[in-house]
Amino acid sequence: MAIEDDRVVLENAPGNAKYTSPGIQKQLLNILGNKVRNMIREEIGDAKFFILVDEAVDVASKEQMSIILRFVDCYGMVRERFFKIVSVPNTTSQTLKIEISKVLSTFNLQVKNIRGQGYDGASNMSGIWNGLQALFLEECPYAYYGLSELNKRFTDQSSELLILSSTLDPCVHFSQFKTEKVCTLAKKFYPEDFVHDELFSLELECAYYERDMLKDPKFQNLTSVSGLCQQLVQIIKSEFFPMIYRLICLVLTLHVSTTTPERAFSSMNIIKNKIRNRIEDEFLDDCMVLHIENEFAEVIDNDSVIKEFEALRPRTVSFS
Repeated sequence: MAIEDDRVVLENAPGNAKYTSPGIQKQLLNILGNKVRNMIREEIGDAKFFILVDEAVDVASKEQMSIILRFVDCYGMVRERFFKIVSVPNTTSQTLKIEISKVLSTFNLQVKNIRGQGYDGASNMSGIWNGLQALFLEECPYAYYGLSELNKRFTDQSSELLILSSTLDPCVHFSQFKTEKVCTLAKKFYPEDFVHDELFSLELECAYYERDMLKDPKFQNLTSVSGLCQQLVQIIKSEFFPMIYRLICLVLTLHVSTTTPERAFSSMNIIKNKIRNRIEDEFLDDCMVLHIENEFAEVIDNDSVIKEFEALRPRTVSFS
């Protein structure tokens, strides 16, 4: 491999500075992986996000926990981003709390404690997303996270939340929209997101919102809450109805399928297979985030990677 401008490359590099060793490759891959994760953090911004946690056993019989972030972006689009895979000794509630807190700390939030004593009883989750496989992080106002094994524990609350959420569905000319249901949804399931004055504003917005939606032809053929969210942002009505828009975004962060975790574990089994079954955890994590979130990986500037690589420690050859 050679370059016409005679820059330092493999063929004309000093024999002791070709930078092709496994250790060097892992450093470069980690830089790329961290850049992708930073892009995901920037995409989330200050939005509320739901953390979906799922686990599987890899080819080396190690428990791996994948972390998926679901949120509504600044364009009103629902996004699910693979953020990290973590090897865990077990999947007990305490272990998951610790590992998830470590991940959340990368968002520069103060993570000290999780409200309640654990995942094992309904009493620990009273008033905070009951029944939706979710816990509220007391010190992290932007983070929710869920565990699929809670599905069977809170059937009644889950059903109530789904029924109340359906009032936001724009199908059949907003026929299901009811102010009382909207306010109950916010007050009962999102008490930390709507203080008293905001609940009052939400109720006032509802009357204007219903009339506006019925009159505006742009909203007549919508068939989903996600489509409604995008349309509100597109024509800037999200700014006219900020409380309703906030509630719509919160509802849309709810996890509704296991498709993304399943894709993540499929990728894991491709990267870490029977032939490459001794891949280190960090290397696997970086490979997966680059593979799954390749749209971010493709736009990374090579010069910025080289600069970070050079700054890690003194190098035999200067890159600048």
